[in-house]
Amino acid sequence: MALQWRLDPGRTLLGAIIITAVLYCRDLQYDFLLDDIPLILLNQTISSWRNWKAVLVNQIFPLDTGIPMAIHYRPVYVFWLMLNHQLFGGVLPWWHMTSLLLHLLAVFLVYRTGLLLFKRPWTATLGALLFALHPIHPESVTYVSASTDILVTVFFLGSFLTYYRFREEKISPVYWAASIVFGALAVFSKETGVMVPLALLAFELIGRTEDAGTIWKRALWTAPHFATVAAYLGIRTLLFGRNFGPGPAGGHFSEIAKIPLVLLAYLRTLVWPVHLSFYYPSEWVLYWTPFKAFALAVVAIGAATLWRLYRGDAGSRLQMLWVAVFCIPPLATVFAFPDADWVHDRHMYLVSVPFCLLLGCLLTDFRLSTAATRIASCCVTAIFVASTFVQVPRFSDEVTLYRESLQIAPRNEIARRFYPWALWNVGKREEGLQELKTNLELWPDSPVDHASYADALDQSGRRDEAASEYRKVIGLTHDRTRIRVLALYHLAIFDSENGKFAEAESYLREAIQIESHTLNYHGTLAVVLRQEGKSQEADEQLRAELNLKQQLLSKSKAVR
Repeated sequence: MALQWRLDPGRTLLGAIIITAVLYCRDLQYDFLLDDIPLILLNQTISSWRNWKAVLVNQIFPLDTGIPMAIHYRPVYVFWLMLNHQLFGGVLPWWHMTSLLLHLLAVFLVYRTGLLLFKRPWTATLGALLFALHPIHPESVTYVSASTDILVTVFFLGSFLTYYRFREEKISPVYWAASIVFGALAVFSKETGVMVPLALLAFELIGRTEDAGTIWKRALWTAPHFATVAAYLGIRTLLFGRNFGPGPAGGHFSEIAKIPLVLLAYLRTLVWPVHLSFYYPSEWVLYWTPFKAFALAVVAIGAATLWRLYRGDAGSRLQMLWVAVFCIPPLATVFAFPDADWVHDRHMYLVSVPFCLLLGCLLTDFRLSTAATRIASCCVTAIFVASTFVQVPRFSDEVTLYRESLQIAPRNEIARRFYPWALWNVGKREEGLQELKTNLELWPDSPVDHASYADALDQSGRRDEAASEYRKVIGLTHDRTRIRVLALYHLAIFDSENGKFAEAESYLREAIQIESHTLNYHGTLAVVLRQEGKSQEADEQLRAELNLKQQLLSKSKAVR
């Protein structure tokens, strides 16, 4: 039953946009954080339009960090960062403003999508309002680097709306071409965009009001979108190979059983958006319990019930399929990332489009009285507003972000290991050291945590204690890892300062054997060798250092 409000849908939508802007405008005073640093502040590629070729052939993160990571090939997203940098430089408020404006554009496009699919203005308006105010969105809107999720959503909605105009309204093929272009922009904005052709195919199969033609004939109209995805995958493979990230510790196949647990975690954030966090407890997605099995059964029964309930409503059924389609990339993270990094609110930004439209349909069409429908809609909206108001300040700075994450996920390895350094960077060194010691208590056999503690001790001037921790790293690592190399290098520095040149030489030679193309290693070994009177070998190492610097300088000039 349609809601009979005194306000018309247009004014209500405008009010929702204004409320959303007010809720988020607080972030204009927030700083860059996390990935904003390498992607924006330290990213020389976005400093000039002349680097456009480098954008097309490189991923967004450097590959020589020594840390295993998945390839993120998103040239359209990098061009967006480049545009912002050319317009605003490093002036923060404008970066936050453009993310907010993108979100508001997405809100309007969600409204237009709901209007075309449901033909009911109030259903479309309520769906767009819920999308605008959903509490999982602060991560995408306030965290500047997460604007990639907003971009892919805007381009998907643009692709669908132009596709709809061409197929349903039988207007110019220019709209079909525009849909293909928007689809390509979505794919090259974020990997989630590869789902756009499947979403359009779902529309062809069950969402169209005119079912003329066979299934194959209707599906053929989506072929160019699938070709775009094939082109993206081909280019990505050609440039980077089949790199899909380090994956989980247990291996790919052993993690398939975890996918339903990740799905439950995401459905929880969508349906019950309280106690949200940047990082979530790993145990949520690692261990089955009777309650989780029961919850999964409830989800399956609920989905089947809704499918039967809306068997005559193609628009609602299409939204259910879209939820399933757009959930695929977030669930696939179990094959690409460590378990502590599987669940993030930003991954649900695109999924929240069909979810909120479906929720708007339920609230306006379900068999409730007009009064009950109004009350339910107002209650859900009020909860969303209150929760979003609370969530936005989490992104004010890194210390706040990690501290509040650890309140929800006290043993999340990523949050625990970055929180001490966030404290350290704002001058809270004693607190940082205490957190590092806490990490050692949690993971006493972790070379990463011993190395972090050693680095902090070294920076605090406690060299003997730092050397002891670095030796523990050596004892805990028996393979050719970056963490071992760093420990070897630091121990070599300590020993050379104490006149133990033979020990320092041994450490440096092992480090160079593992990583021969790292700056300073050859140069430091040259200094040690000269102290030992090995001038000829020292000259050879010095030449190796100079050659390495020239190679890196040539690569840097090529990027520029």
